[in-house]
Amino acid sequence: MLEADRNTFDLKTFGAVYLAGIGGIGMSAIARYCRAMGMTVEGYDLTKTPLTQELESEGIKIIYQDDPTLISPEIKNTKTLVVRTPAVPDDLDILTFWNSIQAKVIRRSQMIGTIAAGHKLIAISGTHGKTTTTALTAHILNQQPQGVNAFIGGIAANYGTNLLLSEKSRLLVAEADEFDRAFLQFYPDIALISSIDSDHLDIYYSYQNILNAFEQFVGQIKENGKLIFKHSLKFAIPSHIESYTYDVGNSKASFYAKNIQPLNGCYNFDLITPHGEIKGLKTGVPGYHNLENSIAASALTLLAGIDTNSLEIGLKTFRGVKRRFEVLCSGKETYIDDYAHHPQEIESCINSARIIHPNKKITIIFQPHLYSRTQDLFSDFVAALSKADKTYLLPIYPAREKPIPGVTSQKLASKIPNSELLEPEKLTELIRTQHFEVLITMGAGNIGNFAETIQKIINARV
Repeated sequence: MLEADRNTFDLKTFGAVYLAGIGGIGMSAIARYCRAMGMTVEGYDLTKTPLTQELESEGIKIIYQDDPTLISPEIKNTKTLVVRTPAVPDDLDILTFWNSIQAKVIRRSQMIGTIAAGHKLIAISGTHGKTTTTALTAHILNQQPQGVNAFIGGIAANYGTNLLLSEKSRLLVAEADEFDRAFLQFYPDIALISSIDSDHLDIYYSYQNILNAFEQFVGQIKENGKLIFKHSLKFAIPSHIESYTYDVGNSKASFYAKNIQPLNGCYNFDLITPHGEIKGLKTGVPGYHNLENSIAASALTLLAGIDTNSLEIGLKTFRGVKRRFEVLCSGKETYIDDYAHHPQEIESCINSARIIHPNKKITIIFQPHLYSRTQDLFSDFVAALSKADKTYLLPIYPAREKPIPGVTSQKLASKIPNSELLEPEKLTELIRTQHFEVLITMGAGNIGNFAETIQKIINARV
């Protein structure tokens, strides 16, 4: 696909934007961006959440019923752009209304691609690791006086938001999501690929198709642009770009760490780069996987021209992303909440916890996300979850899917040692009646809604 084939448009020709599925993490960032640009913003979502309540407190009207009559007359009588998420059904009455009056209706990915077209784009992709790396990259670049613009696929703890804006900077850091081939709307100046694993097989059907999509994404990097990727990855690299690799301690990579020293779950290290060594760097968040993310973000920001002082400050002051290895309790009982929903992410999370707490029992409460993912990666889930000392499995969170016969959490539990089913209504009772050396809640569904309650219960007794 040539850059000239971009499916973009002039956002300034619209006075308002309506977002169907506004409560999604990517959609909410678009809502905030459009409001900051002076547009009228409204939206619909199925349920009220802390994030939608934040948007409402910022002056954005949201409805929670699929009823077009609840849309404001003001926005109906304005030239309105409609942005939808793939999570909302095609037969949503609100979408039917906008289509009936011939409003321009686009997907979230096209909107992000249009916004990105006016910036120098740093796009961060990969089947896992991209949200934390995006937030960290943005935070490092934000140490510069001109700041940075960023769309983050989670709530960055340093800022309490998923959107950073700066009128002084042309740089835009954006998470490039492979779901629904959304990242193919991007034409980056600099891109990163953290991982390419089997996922979203309900869309891609095979690993080869996933790999093909990533290769197409790489082909869309601008002439003389830059690509950095995990050293172990293998894929075609076009001749029109510069390419670099990164790894934790692999000296064959372009960027890697040496003299790695753990410190309270975080790490001190020296960074080897193609242009020399940077000594005395420190990660601000715990976890071995976050050391890898830190090397990736360091490579990206150095290629973007960051100075070493800003890099050092950005790394050590980074406070992570909500629900990404988020340590909510520590001490006699440690409680971590994590978004992990793919076997590789689960294994990485457990391994990081095991390194920090080598002699403690690790208990997991996991909510599988999607029937199709559970079916497609069943044996991988069994292997990953078996690394915990004790596993509780909530029912599968369906999201956009209907049940698949025979695909259940009970079937998973039957293959995992020391595991059992847990009904959501019994979760808080479990937390109240048992003590945990290390407890991790995991999943991309609504399991995160329990985190505050779990945190309060554990803090109250320790």
